[in-house]
Amino acid sequence: MVKNQAIVVGAGVVGLATAYTLIQNGIKVTILEKNSTPTGASIRNFGMIWPIGQPSGPRLELALASRAIWLEMSNQVGFHLNPNGSLHLAYHQDEKDLLVEFIEDQQHNRKIKWLNPEQAAEKSQAINTQGLLGAMYSEEEMLIDPREAISKLFNWLGSHPSCTLLCNTPILSIDGNTCSGPTGKWTADQLFICSGAEIELLYPNILKEHGVLCELQMMRTGTQPNNFKLGPSLCGGLTLLHYQAFHGLTTLKSLSNRLQEEHNDLLNLGIHVMAAQNHSGEVTIGDSHQYAPSFEPFIQQSINQKILDYLDRFCRLPDPVIQSYWKGVYFKLNDNKPYLIHKLDEHCTLVNGFGGNGMTLAFGTMQRELASM
Repeated sequence: MVKNQAIVVGAGVVGLATAYTLIQNGIKVTILEKNSTPTGASIRNFGMIWPIGQPSGPRLELALASRAIWLEMSNQVGFHLNPNGSLHLAYHQDEKDLLVEFIEDQQHNRKIKWLNPEQAAEKSQAINTQGLLGAMYSEEEMLIDPREAISKLFNWLGSHPSCTLLCNTPILSIDGNTCSGPTGKWTADQLFICSGAEIELLYPNILKEHGVLCELQMMRTGTQPNNFKLGPSLCGGLTLLHYQAFHGLTTLKSLSNRLQEEHNDLLNLGIHVMAAQNHSGEVTIGDSHQYAPSFEPFIQQSINQKILDYLDRFCRLPDPVIQSYWKGVYFKLNDNKPYLIHKLDEHCTLVNGFGGNGMTLAFGTMQRELASM
């Protein structure tokens, strides 16, 4: 049970969610971050809060709980949040069949509806309407700029009277309720290790037993001209294979068979394609997913080109020139569980394994999990 003081190691979205929830519960927190500011996977993503990707039941409930917390924090902390929703676009009958089945199955617990091509085009001027059969619109997705939101939340926690934020403080070992690094030792009632992909440094056996590292490639345009608005975040057909919300639908197999036949090269690289526009007018595009114990540092432009070629099927931007490319790495669980909360001993808890769902699930998850600790 958490008593009066806790240490959180790592200030990515999972560490910040843990620290924020502890403080809301009256616990004094020390955050130990190895860099001067968060630079890992938590700022290298779309910034999507994405309930539509979560299967119904507990995961959807956690996503919606996180959504409510993000709304609260945006007002409290002062970062931009856009409740822009999402559009899943259908250009093939099997894509339409799956989306219609999903709507029929899920409309009782999600704010979703089918749009014809004209209605979809009214939602976003970026949509390629040639061959468009329609789209599923969902109201519940939201968008932040992770660079802005994570930085402002990081600084807000650092100025909170119940939080001590220590930057440039790497942790190299854990012993009971004490963690140590080259700059000192810190002790608290409870330790929460939220080190993301760097789990391999402190707990290499956990990584080997429970999961694998995932590397992604993403990119971003510059600010679009003439106040161009993308509107809802946009998704192509490949995304329907990526998220577990769509698994189990009877129409999934025929869609999967066609995509494997037509786009096996993209599927082998874990590519599904989405586009989202931040408050600065930049459009973030991605992404690929490759799994291995380690990765080379080099960006593969051939992968980026495949992403852009597929994007062109459904999204047309007035200025498609890419200004930034990057990689991200996160810890992915082997068994498709949504996260790993592992009690290492009576003092120390490992919080990790959200995969690409940290923005969507971390705050709701920690709200629930810490209530029972």
